[in-house]
Order: sequence, then C-alpha cells, then structure tokens
Amino acid sequence: MVAYLSLFLALGGGAAYAADAMFGGEDIRDESLTGADVQNGSLTGADLGTTVRSARQSARSTCGRSADFRNCVSVAVNLPRPQRLLLIASGEWESAAVDNAEGACRMKVDDRGAGLGLRRFGELKTAPSSPFNLATNAVTGVVPGGTHRVTLSCREAAGSMRSVRNADLSVVAVGDG
Repeated sequence: MVAYLSLFLALGGGAAYAADAMFGGEDIRDESLTGADVQNGSLTGADLGTTVRSARQSARSTCGRSADFRNCVSVAVNLPRPQRLLLIASGEWESAAVDNAEGACRMKVDDRGAGLGLRRFGELKTAPSSPFNLATNAVTGVVPGGTHRVTLSCREAAGSMRSVRNADLSVVAVGDG
C-alpha cells in the first residue's frame, strides 16, 4: 500500500510540475527551433513583426488628369526596424470617349526618388472603351525603422485621360534590412 501511495504521489507531483513548466524566450537557444517545432497557424504577423497596411482611394476622389503626378491614395506604415517593403497597387483608369489616352502611375516612399513600379498604360485609337484596370507592384530597398508614407500617384501622359479611380494600395513589410 505504501508503494502504491508513493507511486501515486510521484506521478501526480510530476504531472503537476510538467503542467506548470512554461518555456519563455530565455529558455530557447538562438536558431534551435525549426518549423517542425511550431504548430501550424500558431504564429501571426504580429509574432513575426510583419506589418501590413492598406488603403483605398476615396469614392469621390480621382487623380491622373494632370501632366504632373498627383497622389491618388497613401498609406502610413510604422516599421519596428529597417525592412524592405512589398508595394501593391491597383485601380481603374478611364479615357474620354473620343480620343486616345495614355497615362502612368508610380509608388513612392516618403516622396523620395523617382518612384517604384512605374506602370504605363493607354489605348491608342478613336473612341476607346473604358474603364480599364491597372496594377503594379514593387519591392523597395531597405527602409529605415519608423513611420513612413507610401503613395500611389498617377498622371496623364498623352491624349485625354479622364481619371484614375478606385485605387487600392497595400504595403507589406517583407524582410529585415
């Protein structure tokens, strides 16, 4: 009877100890975990420090009727550390019903540089059908940590472009610098 009681206490105490034993970051050596050690679906973007931000152009807003690039939509993103950014933009462009139209859209981070993902579009014929879809994407170089503004801007290049509308812009932090 004493042996059974001892065995019961030993097993019961061991189980209680195992249930209370939690592991923290200080218990894990660098690079000792692999994908097999992590349960599928248990990590989120926040766990990995991934930042994703998106914005849509206002329903009443249009851009692209000027020979100069004009902002269509912008996204503010706060990076916890230097990272590269994946920029994805889409929208619709429309031309006047009786003329050809050409335009261009680009993305910028903090209004610096010549722009990324420059996308030229157009239709060279009389009475073009519209609206048309446009899409572009780019990966930046390393962007410093902190708050940044990413913009999609468009312009008319030739002919009679009426507008760019329904523009979407998404920004994804994809890697460390």
